[in-house]
Amino acid sequence: MDDDVHVRALRQHLLERGAYINEGIACAAIPSPGSNSTYRGVKALRRIEVDEVLVSVPEALLLSVRSARRDEDIGRATSTTGSELTDVQLLAVHLLHEASKGSASAHHAYLRTLPESYDSFLYMKDTDIELLASSHPHAAQEAAAAKAKLVEEFRAAKPVLADLNIERRLASLGAYRWANAVIQSRTMYLVGDAVGCLTPYGDLTNHTPVMHPVTPWTKERGDEREAVAVAVAGEGYFDEADQRYKLVTREAVDAGDQVFLTYGRLTNLQLMGLYGFVLPDNPFDTYVVARSRFPEAIQRNVTQAACFLNADGSPSFELLRAVRMGVLRDAERKRWAGVILDDRPVEEDESCEARAVEALRHVVNEVARELVQEIGPKKDTDTDAMAIVEQFMRSQAGILARCLARLYP
Repeated sequence: MDDDVHVRALRQHLLERGAYINEGIACAAIPSPGSNSTYRGVKALRRIEVDEVLVSVPEALLLSVRSARRDEDIGRATSTTGSELTDVQLLAVHLLHEASKGSASAHHAYLRTLPESYDSFLYMKDTDIELLASSHPHAAQEAAAAKAKLVEEFRAAKPVLADLNIERRLASLGAYRWANAVIQSRTMYLVGDAVGCLTPYGDLTNHTPVMHPVTPWTKERGDEREAVAVAVAGEGYFDEADQRYKLVTREAVDAGDQVFLTYGRLTNLQLMGLYGFVLPDNPFDTYVVARSRFPEAIQRNVTQAACFLNADGSPSFELLRAVRMGVLRDAERKRWAGVILDDRPVEEDESCEARAVEALRHVVNEVARELVQEIGPKKDTDTDAMAIVEQFMRSQAGILARCLARLYP
């Protein structure tokens, strides 16, 4: 049974207008592990087999850059103001324009199901960012940059919103932030479209790193194309022949289980920044180590982008190579540099590998100790965003612990 009146109304609205929603699925309140709260998701009412269509929505019911460009009011407003909007700005304006129409909007039933606020970077308070900065300055910088970029983009979109005569409440920075958060967290993949589309009912489905739904394009081409398909938000596909957006299962789902999409191979930092949640066991997570934590000899051989640990605690190939190169003595460099650059350990001289392990262990020990001190005992938090920051920090501590377990055999 769909969990609230607005979702039930949306389902009926879509079905009456030619959408297909599998009778074997329904929106439901999902218990949140470790708490008394719930979140919204999609459950299987019966066993869902491989390759079943979950949702199929006609293009007329989607919100996208394509539908924004078909809107005559928006076309006139951008022409009158001379504004050149990016695709994200255009879709945000489109979303707010439809919201301003109230029940007269063809998308009113969908808009009523959207959350009023989000826990992504765009909604982070300064106190949340300060907490994040204490252990992950790079993450705090990304959060601050996302908020600053939002303000800049709003200034460019504001003349168009004014020309559309949208009421002040929906033409404000707060409303524009909401529209951007909707776009960041709910758009689904469209070929040739960097923004994607908003797919009613389909976007009620939550994320798992496992590749459940899949496009025929991905399945037929295999691994060569899979990396491209999972690099975007959503795993549905737009069927150009049918002019419909479709979600299709890849694996069978048992009755009573939650039906998942995969948003892509995203780290917890990306999930927190875009969607406002983290996963305790995310196989695509990383811990970014500040390059400045390493001795200069190691820094010379690695970029900041390559200074990370994988979810299982293993260092990136580039970081491990840099550490091995950085601990070489002058007399060893000519002999062993070629081996190291080929991403192989110096097996003929165990002292080289031992020094590399010790150098990495020293840095990881330091950052792990500092992070544990920052987290401290689990405590009540003032905001949902701050709670998510703490969850993120704990997941990061897990990566460091797994790394140290590798370095202390």
